[in-house]
Amino acid sequence: MNIPELHTPLSKPVHSADVPVLTSVQVLAEISSGYDVVERNISLGTTAIPLLCVRDSNRLVDAIDPATFTHDERLPYWADLWASSIGLAGWCLESNMLSGKKILELGSGLGLAGIAAALVGADVELTDYEPDALLFARYNAMRNLPPDVLTRRVRFQQLDWRTPGDLEKVDLVIAADVAYERRNFSPLLSLIGQVVDPGGVAIFADPDRSIGREFLVIARQQYDVTTQTRTATLNGITSTIVLAEIRLPIVSHT
Repeated sequence: MNIPELHTPLSKPVHSADVPVLTSVQVLAEISSGYDVVERNISLGTTAIPLLCVRDSNRLVDAIDPATFTHDERLPYWADLWASSIGLAGWCLESNMLSGKKILELGSGLGLAGIAAALVGADVELTDYEPDALLFARYNAMRNLPPDVLTRRVRFQQLDWRTPGDLEKVDLVIAADVAYERRNFSPLLSLIGQVVDPGGVAIFADPDRSIGREFLVIARQQYDVTTQTRTATLNGITSTIVLAEIRLPIVSHT
C-alpha cells in the first residue's frame, strides 16, 4: 500500500480531508510492513492515550545506512517516546488556552503532544522531518481522536526546520526535545519568528539538558523566555521537565 502524502516531501500541509480515506487498520498494516511495533498506554492524569511505538528503536539505529547518516546525521529520534513529550502533552491537557487555537507542533514524532492539543479543542498541524514519523502520528491520531476532529482540525506535514518554506501563521508553537543539537538553534528560533505573530508564544519542553539550557540562553537574546517545571513518568522513572515559554515581543507602531 502506498500513502504518498506521507512518503514523499510535502510542499504544503496535508489536511485529513484532502487525502484518500484510510482506516486505522490499513495504516497499521502499512506501518507493520516495515516496523516491529508495540502499543503503550500513556496515562496523563485522568486521560489514557494508547500510543503505537517502535518496539526497539536501537534496531533502527543499527540499520542506518552510513551514507545516509554522513549526509545529514539522521538518527531515528522520532521512534522513541520521550519524557518531554509526556510532560508537554500533560501541559496541553491541563491548559485552558488551547481550545480554538491554531497550533504548529515541531518534531511531532509519534504524535502524543499534538493529539493531546487536539483533544482539548485546538486546530493542530503535526510536523516532522521523517515521513514515517508522520505515518505513526497519523495512526495514533486515528486511534485517539473522533473522525470529525481528525478531519476538521488535524493536519500532517513533512517539515525541515532549515528550509520551512511558506507556513501559515499560528497562535502557538509546541515542541518537545527538539533543541538537542546546536545546529538546530538558529533554524528553530527563526521558524518561531516566521510563524508566530508578535505577542505570540512557543512552548518548548526539555529534560533540563545542558544543551537545552544553552538554547534558552540564545533564545533570550531575541525573545522573552520564562520557564516552569513539571514531572513526567516514563518506564517507571519520574523526570523533571522544563517547559519554556518563548514569547515574541509586541511590535510598537509609535
